[in-house]
Amino acid sequence: MNISEHEYLLPIILGNGKDAVSAARKIYKATGVKVHLFASSFHLWQRAFCVCHTVDPMRDSLVLDSLLSYLASVEEYYCPVIIMCDKYAQDLVDKYSDGIESACLVLKYDDFFATESKGG
Repeated sequence: MNISEHEYLLPIILGNGKDAVSAARKIYKATGVKVHLFASSFHLWQRAFCVCHTVDPMRDSLVLDSLLSYLASVEEYYCPVIIMCDKYAQDLVDKYSDGIESACLVLKYDDFFATESKGG
């Protein structure tokens, strides 16, 4: 199964760096699903292909609180997936892996469009 084709996909990207924005745009273009972007600020054009969650300042604890609060509000039939696009997201997920990975899937961007899911 290709996770990018999941009917109830909720792609999530942490941060607003160049790689994160590029990935969000590519995911939206390929799937038609708006990416949930957690960042401190957004350009107007980002709002066209993202659901923007403002976290200001972008401190780890605030991003984690905002992310976990959002994930707690998601209906159980949705498939939230954090897509790691850069070092910031990788470091945050590594640091708080217990809380994050118990609430959603975590994939590297390159694995997001893989032809088979790695979880079974």
